[in-house]
Amino acid sequence: MRTLMLILLPFLLVVTVASAERYGEKRGHRFARKESALYPSYEDASDKDDNSEEDFPFIDVAFPALTGDAEVRDQANSFGEKIWDSFFNGFGNGQKPDSFLNWMQPWWKGPNVCVREEERVGNQTITQEESADVTRADDQERTSIRSIFNGVSTSCVDLGDFYKCVMKVTRKGEKKTKTRIYECCHGYARSDDGKGCIKDVELSDLKSTLEKLNLTRFLEAVDRIGLDHLISEESNYTLFVPSNAAWDALTDSEQFKVIVTKTNDRNELTRDVLTGHIVPGWHYSYDWFDEMVVNTTEPDSQLRINFFSTPSPLSTANCARITSINHKATNGIIHQIDSVMMPPDGTLWDQLSDDQQFSKYLSLVDENLQKRLINPDEHLTVLAFTDEVFNRLPNTVRQAITGENKCYKDLISEHVFPHTVCSAAINGKAKIRNIAGHYIDASQTRANDKEESVLMFNDASVTSADRIATNGVLHVIDNVILLEYMLDTMEVLKRRGAVNFANMLTDNDLNVQNYPEVTLFVPPDSSFQELNEEDLKKMLETHIVPDTIELDPRRGLGENESLVTTQSGNDVPLSLCSGLLQFPFTSLSTSINAHVGCSQIVVANVHTCNGVIHVIDKPLTFAKQPVLELLKSRADLSQFVHMLEASGLLDVVDNDDFDGTVLAPTNAAMDSALSTDDKQSLFDDTDKLDMFVKRHIIREKLCEYQLSNAMGPFSMRRYRALAGDMLNGRRIRGKFELGGSTVSKTDLRATNGIVHILERPIARRRQLTLWEIFGFNA
Repeated sequence: MRTLMLILLPFLLVVTVASAERYGEKRGHRFARKESALYPSYEDASDKDDNSEEDFPFIDVAFPALTGDAEVRDQANSFGEKIWDSFFNGFGNGQKPDSFLNWMQPWWKGPNVCVREEERVGNQTITQEESADVTRADDQERTSIRSIFNGVSTSCVDLGDFYKCVMKVTRKGEKKTKTRIYECCHGYARSDDGKGCIKDVELSDLKSTLEKLNLTRFLEAVDRIGLDHLISEESNYTLFVPSNAAWDALTDSEQFKVIVTKTNDRNELTRDVLTGHIVPGWHYSYDWFDEMVVNTTEPDSQLRINFFSTPSPLSTANCARITSINHKATNGIIHQIDSVMMPPDGTLWDQLSDDQQFSKYLSLVDENLQKRLINPDEHLTVLAFTDEVFNRLPNTVRQAITGENKCYKDLISEHVFPHTVCSAAINGKAKIRNIAGHYIDASQTRANDKEESVLMFNDASVTSADRIATNGVLHVIDNVILLEYMLDTMEVLKRRGAVNFANMLTDNDLNVQNYPEVTLFVPPDSSFQELNEEDLKKMLETHIVPDTIELDPRRGLGENESLVTTQSGNDVPLSLCSGLLQFPFTSLSTSINAHVGCSQIVVANVHTCNGVIHVIDKPLTFAKQPVLELLKSRADLSQFVHMLEASGLLDVVDNDDFDGTVLAPTNAAMDSALSTDDKQSLFDDTDKLDMFVKRHIIREKLCEYQLSNAMGPFSMRRYRALAGDMLNGRRIRGKFELGGSTVSKTDLRATNGIVHILERPIARRRQLTLWEIFGFNA
């Protein structure tokens, strides 16, 4: 047996290492589409702001020849290499038995596979090397586990036509990236058996390839202008070529007309346009990364590559959609685009300052933003409104913007995105974060029967899209984007549809837009229709707090733990429940589990220039009288009031310190549930009468929502009436039930408690079945 193990041990070791290789390769295929350089996610690594502060040096290591996940393959290889070395050094000549692994060899280790290496800091390429054959670099295709653990992030992906490894190192926020690409050498293609690139490919020159692709308009223009030497056999170029239809439509474009007017030379423009589509050298799609900038043959003209993943993967060149890629020729590569790319017209600052219609826009740009608009290394998107659009704003708004109003200090920043956003990237709806940190709604839909779609940012339509600059793109819009936090509270109310509430505030001289700070609790617009003039103003003041109250769902206040004093002088309880099932990082702008008084806050934290708005589901009531006076004021509660006065509970309720809840059945409820003899028997027996009244009194002041939360066997809260009965509230068929009785009117506030009106008196406590305890009774 020992001899058999010694014989089998080398084979088992080989299988172990090979399995690790195969496992890594499978993982690479599984995630290949996700990590593709051609279709990366919109948040590409080059677009992220990595502020890692790990203090480790850039490690100059050779790239691993890995398949699949770098760490898995590297650790397997490092461990396997040590096993091979120690084993064969001890038992033989130290050479690996290639016969075991030849069949496992990946395609990119086969013949006619070329390798390219590139190194860059940030988005700037600093070195680029090419090797004629990958086999010449095999001895360096290994990295140590230490380099990975020292912060070197390595990922590899195999997409069939190329195999790409990217290594990233970060030191104090500076990113250094090394890339190695394995690909079939020019003129070769992958073989069917997967062993390298042994299939010959017949290639034509760029001119013939353009003809085969039916990109003849571009070719004709090249010949007419005299640029045919750029696509001759002696030159190697990458062409971004518009379709024939796109080239024919060039002369109808607004940008073409603008530039023709500037140059007054159609041929010169055509020449500039053509040379802006031609890039020296070989540039495959898998060489690209988001916000990559390459120089074209046009002096001082660059081409910017962008990737977008919403709603489907998309790549653009100077905002022209790339529709077809990597058409090889003997002397270059062709990528097809869907529109003609106009030459970048200076920086974003140049475009704005050279056009007089943006003078007001420029006057509002602060110094820091101006530096970014001038910086050629930026990649911004600017939404620019014209002077005409600005002058259409109300005079008060214009004065506030141009004055020292703090609410508008970030107005222009709200119109700038920190990355390139082309019109082609918006298909349907999207949210885009601007440099001020707020989200802007972007949408592109077809308007009525128009052939062209309408691109919008919030309520502003784009009138001129994709004006390419050397450091980004500019869109001209027909409206100034004013976010709610910039507007006064009254204007936000009207925008939110609370027009009647806003008008009532104005009619009652409650000019909340002039308050230094204010919080409004806004009920439905139909809430105050039946109030007289005196009560209406008092009611409105109950919904105003002359202070800023922002609700944070990550920090629960607890039931009745916080009191806010309204303008009417009432102290209203504010509760914010962070319950066990509430996610701790809920967005502050969404509905949260909060109540003010007895009203639920359905929309929280709508910020305005001078305050905050919270939308509530029903109006806040203000207390005008104590509980006993409130009961006596209602004729339909006279029988219950009579019983209360005859019982020994009158002093409990008629007390300023009562601060409890009364569940009062109506006269009709009493008549339907109790006969005349039943009522008389209660008055004849004081103990029975006291017990009947106690079943309708709770020592705590409780709103409907608190009582309805106290149901079920797993409830964290239970409420008992003075009689000892456990009261469970619930909603069934749209009605609120409490203690088996339907509640017809809830949350009548008194100065010392709350009253709820019942349609049936609460019956004597009895033993409930499990079926009823769990709430399954109809």
